[in-house]
Amino acid sequence: MNTNKEALRKHYRILADEDIEWLANYGPDDLIPEALDVPKEEDELREGLCARHYSRRTERNSCSWVKRFSITTIFIGFLGVLFIGCSGKLSDGDIADSVEKHQQASAQAVERSDFDAAEAEARLALEEAERRFGSEDQRTNTSLIWLASVYQAKGLTEEAKRAGERALGISEKTLGPDHLETAATMSMLASIYLTAGDIAKAESLLRRSVAVKEKGFGPDHPYTAVSSSTLADLLSEKGEYAEAERLNKRSLAAVEKAWPPADPSVPIGPRLNTPKIMEGLAKVYVAQHRFNEAEDLLARAARLRISMVGAEHLSMVGNQVILGDLYKARGRNADAEKAYREALRIEEKTIGSENEIVSNLLALVADSCVMQGKHDAAVDLYSRCVATDEKIFAPGHPQRTEHLQRYANVLKLMGRTDEAAQVEQRVQEIH
Repeated sequence: MNTNKEALRKHYRILADEDIEWLANYGPDDLIPEALDVPKEEDELREGLCARHYSRRTERNSCSWVKRFSITTIFIGFLGVLFIGCSGKLSDGDIADSVEKHQQASAQAVERSDFDAAEAEARLALEEAERRFGSEDQRTNTSLIWLASVYQAKGLTEEAKRAGERALGISEKTLGPDHLETAATMSMLASIYLTAGDIAKAESLLRRSVAVKEKGFGPDHPYTAVSSSTLADLLSEKGEYAEAERLNKRSLAAVEKAWPPADPSVPIGPRLNTPKIMEGLAKVYVAQHRFNEAEDLLARAARLRISMVGAEHLSMVGNQVILGDLYKARGRNADAEKAYREALRIEEKTIGSENEIVSNLLALVADSCVMQGKHDAAVDLYSRCVATDEKIFAPGHPQRTEHLQRYANVLKLMGRTDEAAQVEQRVQEIH
């Protein structure tokens, strides 16, 4: 675009400097008048520019966290595989029974979406394993993996990273870097890094994990497929859609064959990998504007989830977010808002209101309201969002500053410039 920044700044007085920078780099030509001295209705400018601006910025910023919503499914599936892989490995009679009892209770709590109970039981399992077997025993490692997965499902990324990194250290020391169980731990930790936005660490671990599993199990084994599908999610984030589609399709075929989703004799955890991979493939299709295929996959995945864990289960959040993204990409903003609100409802009912996932869902709903001109609703939602951020993030956290700036942008859009300036001052103060 050839329009210079000073001309843009003069014409679009309501925008902050960073927004002018964004418009100069990414703005669509149809929002730039051919002659900047030709009057245009200010409200029309605000509506059009803000809609395009929010569409682009929301897409850009949500990609770093929206993948989190499908991670619950990854971990539920991983937990089920973990039980299958580790069944019978605990020993020493009542000691093992006690650890496994807590792990099983934690898994049952996950299935009924009681994540506080799941965390409590996972902590008890770890404490018992450490007390009886030592801090570097593989049975302790199994409990650490379990706890890391529960932390991640609750949106406690830093806690999940610490537990996952410790688990990988134990596996590499006790079993070696090329052991199949070490590969499983790599895959779990890579999923945590992926949700945290650390793509480089996630990709390194995933490629190592897939290589070990392909050598030990074969490329079409379901355990290999679980890691391959997570790698596909990462490649999708990087824009490598062809390879992501290939890996997802191969992984889907493998898990459907090994763990038929309609077979009640197969534990729910492994079966949930089928809708999880379907949703990953749907995200690829959305990015490629293959909307009909994406919508069909999401509907099939939702039916499978509901048949296994019910419509209120936390893992339904990811399905609804991807569906909202699909509607947003098609310009169906009212439908996008409805999907995002459903995701928010389930998340708050299941986990509570003071966590990172709720904060980001509030922002998604707010942005969908902006796109519909529902500015008062957007302001209320962003007010809740930044209040939540203040409780859960340290000053200077990038998500906190991002949400504050987007809140200020909505206020400017409404002509509430003094309030917007106060919010932007808060951005400066916490840097």
